Amino acid sequence: MSLHAEQRKIVFTGKLAAGRGQGQYFTQLNWVRKQFSIKFGFEPVAGTFNLKLSPEDEARLESLNGLAGVPITSPDPGFCDAKCFPVRIGTLSGALVIPLVEKYPHDVLEIVAPVILRQALGVKDNDLVEVEVTLVD
Repeated sequence: MSLHAEQRKIVFTGKLAAGRGQGQYFTQLNWVRKQFSIKFGFEPVAGTFNLKLSPEDEARLESLNGLAGVPITSPDPGFCDAKCFPVRIGTLSGALVIPLVEKYPHDVLEIVAPVILRQALGVKDNDLVEVEVTLVD
């Protein structure tokens, strides 16, 4: 079966929120940029686009736990691995990044993209943004 034959998707809506600054460092690591280029066809701009989810969407985000996603594997034991999923926000593409660490917040979507999404979408903190995630087993 081809990927296009049956793409399962889930839509989340969240409020745009400032991140903790760790995404900016992570997205500029050479091994991260290379893996996103190979696996998603783009190198991420510095930083992540963070959406705070409602309790309802937070529960739906947990449905991704059982899926493999697209792995981003660290060659350095000082960094965690992540699983990712392709996303669309309007006409823009990117990737949802879920770091594989204990106690990672389950109420935030962290998205990377080849463009600065805040600027491209014309949004600011607390604006509602809808994200379509393509599920990858």
